[in-house]
Amino acid sequence: MYNTAKELFDDQMEYPTRSTPGLINEMRYIQRLGLSTFENTPPPFTSYNYPPPCRPMICKTLWFPTTTNKAKANPGAVVERFRTLHQQIPKTTLCIYTDGEKSQTSKTTTCAMYIPTRNVSQSWTMDSQASIYSAELLAVHKALDYTYKLDENPPEVRVFCDSSSVVKAIGSTKPGIQGNEVADRLAQTECTKPSGAKANHKLSPSEKISIAKAEWRKDHLLYLKTCRKACIQTMSRTGLTKWFHHKERAITVCLHRLRTGHNYLNSFNHRVDKDADPSCREGCEAIENVEHILIDCPYSENLRQKIHQLLATHNIDLNVDSLLGLNMALDTTVQCKIRDTLAKFLNQTNLVNII
Repeated sequence: MYNTAKELFDDQMEYPTRSTPGLINEMRYIQRLGLSTFENTPPPFTSYNYPPPCRPMICKTLWFPTTTNKAKANPGAVVERFRTLHQQIPKTTLCIYTDGEKSQTSKTTTCAMYIPTRNVSQSWTMDSQASIYSAELLAVHKALDYTYKLDENPPEVRVFCDSSSVVKAIGSTKPGIQGNEVADRLAQTECTKPSGAKANHKLSPSEKISIAKAEWRKDHLLYLKTCRKACIQTMSRTGLTKWFHHKERAITVCLHRLRTGHNYLNSFNHRVDKDADPSCREGCEAIENVEHILIDCPYSENLRQKIHQLLATHNIDLNVDSLLGLNMALDTTVQCKIRDTLAKFLNQTNLVNII
């Protein structure tokens, strides 16, 4: 199966419409993204049993005693706390600071390490599609590789990393502050002014999958936006919009029909059947469209009071876009409140069974 798929991927033959192999379009899409596939699989890692009296080195994970929110609220106190803890580290300990950077402007991914006691500052440019996680992880790998190649053996090595996901993955680093700022600047400089040093890094399968998914979502969103409906044009990403859905399925369907304009109101019925009466079923002379039933119809004005109160409280204009969740300037909490209030209105007026 592997060889067959590889031959199919490498073959640039154009197939007849009714004889196209399965997944060939997906394979061509991956090729257009420039992702290398069907690489030689490296041999699996083997565990080494240390014979006595040898034993593996002791690796500990130490976390800085604070949270991200507290650090942002009082950065000065965090720096002072770090200095106090850093002074407790023996002078013979080799401290290495690492960091990774991914620039959306220059479309580059870099990593760096900094060793103040040895005046070592190194940075590397990685594959432009590599993730920030890989950059942080490779920086730690470079630091460990540096210590492995030293002629002397330091009694202790501490690697400082500010990525909790990397720390959890390898379980042998300690996040720092002061030196990591230098490593961070090195990585940022490498993004804007490459030193020419290249890191031997290949994208992992999970990174390739993430890249393919991200590109597909972007292309699919562009395809969706060929539709000029407001409910499509306001989309900034694929997937579900929280306030577009309601716990009652009938309300969700009703709101969706109101947004798309395809519903059972008299104005739409008139578009299908020119002999149908487009006026309001409650006796109004106005055309029964979305704006009329939600905003203008005097028959349901009393039931509309809570909607007016909610919008007035948040200083929101009463219009169709705000009621149907198409005003993307509003935050999620307000959007959900409007949706729930409108749902009560649709139930009380029985519009949920009409639309």
